[in-house]
Amino acid sequence: MVRWAQANALLPSMQFSIAPWTFDTECAQLCLKAVEWHQKYADVIIQLAKEAVETGWPIIRPMFWLAPNDKQTYTIADQFVLGDKLVRSFLF
Repeated sequence: MVRWAQANALLPSMQFSIAPWTFDTECAQLCLKAVEWHQKYADVIIQLAKEAVETGWPIIRPMFWLAPNDKQTYTIADQFVLGDKLVRSFLF
């Protein structure tokens, strides 16, 4: 639940099918931090959505987007980029 919330924090929308507090207090607190990250980057996400309409570029980009000539980036399946500038580790 927590990793799902953290991974979704930088996506255009967040949804909880199950309330985080159903699990325990720690889960609820960590999910709240993910929601706070979503709120913190909302303006960036909205700007990237506008850019996506104009350019067709994705909001959430694979790592090879930043280094298309680096063949190693084509095998990275557990990381993504929000726009071209935000590359962060999600350690809450």
